[in-house]
Amino acid sequence: MSVPANKREEAIRGLFLRPEVTELLLKHAEFGALSRYFELPHYFYSKGSPEGPGEWPELVDRELLPLWEFSGEIYAVDLLSNKLLAFNIEYPTEYELLDSIDQAIFKMIELHTWEFGGEEQEIEEAIEFAERVKLPNISGLTKLFAQYMECTEEMITEYRQTL
Repeated sequence: MSVPANKREEAIRGLFLRPEVTELLLKHAEFGALSRYFELPHYFYSKGSPEGPGEWPELVDRELLPLWEFSGEIYAVDLLSNKLLAFNIEYPTEYELLDSIDQAIFKMIELHTWEFGGEEQEIEEAIEFAERVKLPNISGLTKLFAQYMECTEEMITEYRQTL
């Protein structure tokens, strides 16, 4: 079961997220270069169409509120457990549980900088984005980026756990 597309905005507003995060998810404001990673969940709702849009039989024991999707990955809140999960559209049963919306947002920052980036421009864009969405522990993020070239997965995980 999932939140219908026409009830998505109301449901997101009911999550009581920071206003900046709500505006990012609803695409009511521009947040710079990283905005492109927070696509509206069109594919999420194409599953099961036209009879039951947003039906994911593999996740039938959850009540999903899709937040965004990017590159075949869907980020959603399970309203029954209040947990965030990320799953690939090809393998929905192999989902990852995230502790907070900020950890999910940080996954997009990781993509932008370490996966797709590698330059100072991406780091600057990521810090600007983090400030715009008021990501907690920005000082920790700038410290992490100061060690960008020597950064290990352990250091990234350690930072992620502060969110």
